[in-house]
Amino acid sequence: MLQLATLNEDFHPSEFLTLGVEVEVQLLDRKTLDLAPVSPRLLASLGNSSAFKPEFYSTMLEMVTGVCQTVDDAERELGESSYRLLEVAGSGISIAGVGAHPFAGLGQEAQLYPDRRYRRLLKKNQWIGKNKNLFGLHIHLGMTSGQQAIELLNAARPYLAYLLAFSASSPFWHGQDSGLASSRATVFESQPISGPAPLLRDWTDYLNVTRQMLRSRAIGSLKDLHWDIRPCPHFGTLELRICDGQAHLSDTMALVAVVQSLFSYLEEQRQQGQLQAMSSEWRLRENKWRAIRWGLEAEMITDEHGTVACLGQELHNLFHRLEGHAQRLGCAKHLHRAHLILERGNSAQRQRQVYRRTRSLKAVLHHLTEEFRFRMEPVAVAI
Repeated sequence: MLQLATLNEDFHPSEFLTLGVEVEVQLLDRKTLDLAPVSPRLLASLGNSSAFKPEFYSTMLEMVTGVCQTVDDAERELGESSYRLLEVAGSGISIAGVGAHPFAGLGQEAQLYPDRRYRRLLKKNQWIGKNKNLFGLHIHLGMTSGQQAIELLNAARPYLAYLLAFSASSPFWHGQDSGLASSRATVFESQPISGPAPLLRDWTDYLNVTRQMLRSRAIGSLKDLHWDIRPCPHFGTLELRICDGQAHLSDTMALVAVVQSLFSYLEEQRQQGQLQAMSSEWRLRENKWRAIRWGLEAEMITDEHGTVACLGQELHNLFHRLEGHAQRLGCAKHLHRAHLILERGNSAQRQRQVYRRTRSLKAVLHHLTEEFRFRMEPVAVAI
């Protein structure tokens, strides 16, 4: 267990809204399209590169950026990394980037990446850990202080369900249509210390909570804190973890632009003393469930009176409010892309379109590998 004395109480300040993006991808056997435990070999072939990291299973890999000033910078780094990964993977391995593999089942524990922490987590979490072939998009946002991070974490909580619905890309699970837009979110939330972050009063409150978790061995380190959004004191960031992985780079960058612009908007409200009153816990939980279940087709609860509105229209309205912030941040073209996703459908909807046409989950996976390979624009889907 991490000793309490080693819990660094200092928040290392970062330049506000600098970015770090982490993309978890699936490694697939090109012939069978099943998950392939090849990450140790691929990492060795990629050399000593900070752009790639191992993940829980050897059937997955993480592409990471450095500290980026703009969405364009992050796009450039991830584009170069995905090109390099495809080059090294060669003719035998395909890559996909969505939240869950459509038909891989249990029995993946033999493919655990050789790491002491991963072995500890699998031993502790058992069946839950055996279902951890889940693939997310994590976005770090630079914060100037721990207090700013906590206040913006609290302010962001009502928006997280909207971001989950927008990113939803895991409708299939263990060979079946789950009936959900994001099966990943449901499975991930079954892990200990996962799901919505608690409402925190201030930075001291966060330190007290994490000390209690460490003392009780609920977590072995801050890395085990799998909230939908969490502070990362060492990096000086807030890390958004709720989003499913995306099929191709342009969708990833649209999400990053939405998130960066949203936090610019929330900080403006914070500076003006206009942050909205906190939402009730039941509304946050219900909206997250609706995002998991119906994705962009959900009706969201918009106030404490129980008023509901179409999620897609709510997102359009939000994106319009963020346009000025996106202009100032230099990511307006990526925010425009987010509007287009609402019109043509997110990955969960596109996957179901392919399945309705082909009745084949392998066809769905082939479609996803093509979307990753072409990276910039989605492959057209016949409806």
